[in-house]
Amino acid sequence: MRNRIAKTVSIALALVLMLTGIVGCSAGVSQSEYDEVVAGRDAARAEVTKLESDLAAAQTEAAGLRKDLAAKGEKPTATPPPAPKEEPKP
Repeated sequence: MRNRIAKTVSIALALVLMLTGIVGCSAGVSQSEYDEVVAGRDAARAEVTKLESDLAAAQTEAAGLRKDLAAKGEKPTATPPPAPKEEPKP
């Protein structure tokens, strides 16, 4: 009688553990969804890099134009905007 109860409890425990494992594995993110998010992240990083490069080029051009105006004795009509703050990269 004790062996039968122990065997039943063991089987029930094994079934519960198996079901827990199955549910735990099936609730994850699909590979295609993960790949899509990673691709979006990579595209956003590339865009940030391009925009940073464009900004640096525009700032260099603006500085050169201000220098040219100063050499001609003219004053710029607008003050340059403050440099953007560096944000930490993840």
